[in-house]
Amino acid sequence: MTDTLRNFWDLDPVADPAGVEKEMLDLPVMPKLVTLAVECIYQIQNSLDETRLPKLKDLTLFKFHEVSDLTTRQKNPWRRHRGIQSVTMRMQGTCKWETFSETMVQLFPSVKEFHFTWFASYVPIDHVTKFLEPFQGWNLERADVVLLKKGEPASQTILAGLRSMATWKGEIKTATFYFNADRVDFTAHVDDFIRCSEGFANAGYFAG
Repeated sequence: MTDTLRNFWDLDPVADPAGVEKEMLDLPVMPKLVTLAVECIYQIQNSLDETRLPKLKDLTLFKFHEVSDLTTRQKNPWRRHRGIQSVTMRMQGTCKWETFSETMVQLFPSVKEFHFTWFASYVPIDHVTKFLEPFQGWNLERADVVLLKKGEPASQTILAGLRSMATWKGEIKTATFYFNADRVDFTAHVDDFIRCSEGFANAGYFAG
């Protein structure tokens, strides 16, 4: 287990203070840039388009935390980028922007690889399903999801994650779950885990 995942057990997600906004980045035209990693998609909202970044293929978003509706903050509308083929994203907590997943699929319709790490403690089960299912709109070739959950018994969250991913396109799907140990809860649903992960390249379960 990496240090990041070890630290999860000492982490209590706390929302960013209301009204605190990160500095917007006004990116210049970069005709040769292929890979871009930023702390938050909000910071590059006005620059993430095919005009400024025509060759961009790989987008990485770090430290996603309590994502809100970004469209209400800026006058400029979002623009599609059909060149992005891979999205790597890390999120902590829940998503306040109800249509975030659908919007991601519409903005970046050519995504073939999706790598998602979610610190989902205290996230309601229905939010897990609502957030993950819309990614079935991508014509994925590979999807990797790491979901970390502590607190209440994790079996229903695991099942929600597996069932949502099962609707996604893609020949290679892997799911890894880290959760608090509850042997009774886990063993009672082993058959369900196996059934829901049929067709996955790999599904891993780790108790802390």
